[in-house]
Amino acid sequence: MEAGRLSKERKNTLRDSVFEKLKALIITGQIPPGGRVTENEIAERLKVSRTPVREAFNRLERDGLVIGRPRQGYVVAEFNITMFREAFDIRELLD
Repeated sequence: MEAGRLSKERKNTLRDSVFEKLKALIITGQIPPGGRVTENEIAERLKVSRTPVREAFNRLERDGLVIGRPRQGYVVAEFNITMFREAFDIRELLD
């Protein structure tokens, strides 16, 4: 039972790590607004499998940071200052 829990914790850690790294690439402009990215590109860049990358993209899509395009990958959402303020306000409330 202990081994199963450790494996799950490791998986969650990798998933969260990939999410945070990908989000940072977007927020810092290393992947610019309107930029197209694929699971394969990010998996190679971060040296991980596609599964945690796919999960990270799903979370980012729910958060409005990327837009999924079937069979084309993802596009980084265009932002304006109002969107950033709203996201920051929501983040403050959640923390």
